[in-house]
Amino acid sequence: MNRLPISPRLSRALSLICAVLLLTAVVAWGSIKQGRTFLARGIPPALPEPMIGAGLGLGVNVDLPANEAALTALLDQLSAAHLRQIKATFSYSDAFDWALVEQQLAQIEAAGLTLTPLLDGDPTNQFAPPADPEQFAAWAGEFASR
Repeated sequence: MNRLPISPRLSRALSLICAVLLLTAVVAWGSIKQGRTFLARGIPPALPEPMIGAGLGLGVNVDLPANEAALTALLDQLSAAHLRQIKATFSYSDAFDWALVEQQLAQIEAAGLTLTPLLDGDPTNQFAPPADPEQFAAWAGEFASR
């Protein structure tokens, strides 16, 4: 097998080029790894383990229907799925329908579900609370008393 003769000077130059390319690749790999680590800082690698004995169960966010039959059907579906926690939004308004809320709360309690209410502002005013914070606080207090 015939080989082309390579001068020692060319051999050193090729070795130097290969070494520089290898060093560049290692530095680039390290930079990319460091960049990804920086971008993912504070993000846990996995979900936390469940807290045994904390009393927390599976739950969902729900939009409670105003219709009694539809609410009963929804609560039956949630119970059948073994869900015990629900979170629902209740929006402030000057003419709040307490009778509807009391009916919904009674049905939720009868179904054996635990409600976490999210008290929100007026949807007709971009969900802003009333201008007087005491008015919203009184509404929230009235809600809590029920």
